[in-house]
Amino acid sequence: MPGPGTLVSGLTASLLRSRLGVVALVLFVTEIIWLTIDLLSHRISSPLIQIVLVLALGCITVLLFSKKTIPLTPLRVLELLIFSSAAVFVAVQDFTLVSQRAALGQSGLALSGLFRSVLHYVLLVVVYGMFVPNTWQRAALVVIPLASTPVLAAIWLGSSYPQMAQSIARTSSGEFVDVGLILGISVAIAVWGTRIVGLYRRQQVKASEMGFYELTKQIGAGGMGEVWLAKHHKLVRPAVIKLIRPEIVEEGDPIGARRTVRRFEREAQATAALRSPHTVELYDFGVTNDQIFYYVMEYLNGLDLATLVRKHGPVPPERTAHLLQQACESLAEAHDNHFIHRDVKPANIFVCHLGLSYDFIKVLDFGLVKTQTNGGLKTDDDLNTELTMKGVTTGTPAYMAPELAMGEGNVDARSDIYALGCVAYWLLTGQLVFQRESPLAMIVDHVKEVPGPPSGRTENEIPEELDRIVLKCLEKDPAKRFQTAMELADALSACVQPHDWDRARAESWWKLHYPDS
Repeated sequence: MPGPGTLVSGLTASLLRSRLGVVALVLFVTEIIWLTIDLLSHRISSPLIQIVLVLALGCITVLLFSKKTIPLTPLRVLELLIFSSAAVFVAVQDFTLVSQRAALGQSGLALSGLFRSVLHYVLLVVVYGMFVPNTWQRAALVVIPLASTPVLAAIWLGSSYPQMAQSIARTSSGEFVDVGLILGISVAIAVWGTRIVGLYRRQQVKASEMGFYELTKQIGAGGMGEVWLAKHHKLVRPAVIKLIRPEIVEEGDPIGARRTVRRFEREAQATAALRSPHTVELYDFGVTNDQIFYYVMEYLNGLDLATLVRKHGPVPPERTAHLLQQACESLAEAHDNHFIHRDVKPANIFVCHLGLSYDFIKVLDFGLVKTQTNGGLKTDDDLNTELTMKGVTTGTPAYMAPELAMGEGNVDARSDIYALGCVAYWLLTGQLVFQRESPLAMIVDHVKEVPGPPSGRTENEIPEELDRIVLKCLEKDPAKRFQTAMELADALSACVQPHDWDRARAESWWKLHYPDS
């Protein structure tokens, strides 16, 4: 996964490709003109290497301007080929001229004659630093060898031709210093320029391209992208921005990129369509100039249920029922809108301190949402199961319904109820329903094995009725589960008394563990 700087700086394959295309085209035309002049003036007689280099650069130029998709990593390789071939082209020109003069017995060669093309190396170094999107560390690793090319060429020629060695011996130290100083300054300009341009681009993305929101701190990363804490420039209101990683869009074939973008849009659209107070609120959605997809959602002052259990241990039955009832309300509205979440898990359910409400549940991350019809999932090209990213399982194995794991076509809202049963199991026991080392073994158990009651996996006292509710959620046959989320909510409500976990107990817990929240 790329670091935050890569993403926020807008370093996408499309940006890098457009920059490299311009550089390659300019260098290609320049080398053709230079080679033509040398041939017409008879300064070189065997231009084979130069012609090969020009043709190679031409092929790269055509590739960059073609419609073929090029991922970010291969583009980095092409970047190095472009600049190294240009540097070699200049060095070969020098080598050819010096060798011709040596063959003719010309001994009046000065080192300044070899370094007549230092300006070309300087231009290559500066163009790389100022024009190619990069980090300053990587720019330094590239431009230092690039600037060293004329020096290496001089050493090679001095060892190959005695006349050249004599010329080097007669060269004043001041000339060496001048050449080294020029090349050193060009390297410094390139590295510093890369850093300045990167900072400017980062500020541009943070301050301008995402509307009124400015990214302040990365707080998470997932299968699709990164999650950042943000602030609004004018409103005193924190927010969270989710960004899709640009290399996911660019890597692979165009169809795969389209599916990934469509999936991100579906997550934003599905979240925005829901009005339940227990569904995370979406503020904005957009695409930056550098094709970074993002959406802005409310900041939640709390922790997800996975963290809750890891930090504080299993949750009391009465509190578990209270939390799950709220999650049921969010999912019930989603199901009424023909949305299936498909990735219900503790990490996607937040328990918050919201205003004067404590233990307020928010369901988030509708990234795997699907639209349901009477006959199952919608199957048009934009909404089929291939919206899931390549190589990523649809859902999370520890919370996956058997029919979802088997890839059956009759997946409906009851798969979310199964997953919610797994969440209940986690809250009550602090353990997964099926604890296995590999995801595949876990999926097999969800399909074949019958789980034991939560009360058998913990020392805490769990009501028998709550045991039955959880096991009913975990039935292999969807027809034997609760048929709707609200039916499950009603069962949970009847299982515990309202005073078992009231506002006073919730407030007391939050003030004890998170007094500053």
